[in-house]
Amino acid sequence: MTVYTQVFGGANIYPSELSYRDVSLTISTVLEWPLETAASNEVVARIMDVNPVSSGLTITMPDATEASTGETVLFNNIGSNTFTVLDSTGGTICAPQSGTTFQIYLTNNSTAAGTWRAFQYGASVSSTNAAALAGLGIKAIATTLNQSAPVSSFNSNYTANTSDRASVYVWTGGAGTLSLTAAATMGNDWFVMVRNGGTGNLTVDPAGSETINGASTLTMHRVIVPSLSVTALSFIPSALAKMQCMPSRISPLILLEAGITRLAQLSKTKRSTILREL
Repeated sequence: MTVYTQVFGGANIYPSELSYRDVSLTISTVLEWPLETAASNEVVARIMDVNPVSSGLTITMPDATEASTGETVLFNNIGSNTFTVLDSTGGTICAPQSGTTFQIYLTNNSTAAGTWRAFQYGASVSSTNAAALAGLGIKAIATTLNQSAPVSSFNSNYTANTSDRASVYVWTGGAGTLSLTAAATMGNDWFVMVRNGGTGNLTVDPAGSETINGASTLTMHRVIVPSLSVTALSFIPSALAKMQCMPSRISPLILLEAGITRLAQLSKTKRSTILREL
């Protein structure tokens, strides 16, 4: 019987290794894996001392699908400004401040962005990694946590769940239904913002015998009132559904409080501006 022997160690296969780079970061830079086909000298090294000459600069990692899981890079900020390390699609991995060192490693390479984990080495001054703290409704911008309300359009019946917390849903179909998962599953203070931008009524339907504003369902009519949304360039008018029982300067927010789904009313002066990426 033929016997085969495994001569390889079973370890990850890495791209060609470059041990160290000293980087003077003058502009935001996109890195490449150190392969023979690399189009530039801006390649990933195992250890990278980075001196960002100004604030707001970024280093973008290459496509994660081109590397094995376990790929590791150490970023040491030897300058006086903070820089941000991004995945290949622009998501924040870490933001080393002056005098801090982060090691990042790849745990999933099934997508171009990949899944990166960041570990901060001990520093004389402790600082948090905003990207590691960001959750639903929160996004990391450099070293700070900021409010986020991602906007999604839908034109067929949909069931909102726990992962939709702090989202904005815009209905674009005819008549349809937005179902809500059971309140016990959602948890207190879960909320979602909904706008009817379609051609028919949108019915919000809580689970089972649960109610919304004391009723079994909520009908959002095709009646709109302008509000402001922000694009990358300017303010644009956006439409928020107006219920007949609500003043024209009130916008609807579906809020779960003490196990009861309510239609909260946010005044125009207190309503959060929705960041909308076009």
